[in-house]
Amino acid sequence: MEANALHDLTAAYALDALDPEDARGYEAHLARCERCREELASLSETANALAYATEAPAPPPELRARILQEVRDERPNVAPLRPR
Repeated sequence: MEANALHDLTAAYALDALDPEDARGYEAHLARCERCREELASLSETANALAYATEAPAPPPELRARILQEVRDERPNVAPLRPR
């Protein structure tokens, strides 16, 4: 992949949107490209901020009850210890 094309992958890499092969190629480029490291740092901050930019929608009221019921119905995965 040519260098200019690698520079264009910075945003996709920041969003974890590259396939594994492209990600490996970009990471090799990133190791020696200060410009991309700086851009990636800036874009990563922005991507992280977007995750908290809006409030999440409220879950339906019955969701909590359903989750709690599933937990109660689950078989315990902790075995009691035998007394010594």
